[in-house]
Amino acid sequence: MTNPKTVIFFVVFAFSMGLAGTAVAQSMERFPRLDTNSDGAVTRAEVDGIRDAVFSRLDRNGDGMISTDELQAAQDMIALRAEMRQLRLAKAAAWRDVDGDGSISRAEMDFGPDLFGIVDIDGDDRLDAEELRRVRTLLIGEGKGHRNGR
Repeated sequence: MTNPKTVIFFVVFAFSMGLAGTAVAQSMERFPRLDTNSDGAVTRAEVDGIRDAVFSRLDRNGDGMISTDELQAAQDMIALRAEMRQLRLAKAAAWRDVDGDGSISRAEMDFGPDLFGIVDIDGDDRLDAEELRRVRTLLIGEGKGHRNGR
């Protein structure tokens, strides 16, 4: 049987590195959140700070311990988020499947508004951080769901 402390360590470590439930390649897009002082590197102090923040999030009752119930709640939340992503993907696929044949052709993929063009506010065929921030703010509100408002 696996030692519960070992499991807790790996869950906290995975969360703190931004890898829980994701592939290592996806962690690169999370680099800006790990690099809290935006100097282009992730220091031990930044990782320690993130680990402390993750521990605090997992320790829901604030007793300085992560119980199996708190771990289960975190696992349930991860599962719920994954399920929500799957539902959004299915909804997007259904919207794109114009002819309803269960497949998305290239023509169907291109169907609909030019989302890139809408987001590319200055029309330079590049999305800069400000354009992405504006869209994120419109979609989810300022700072919601992101550490440090990112």
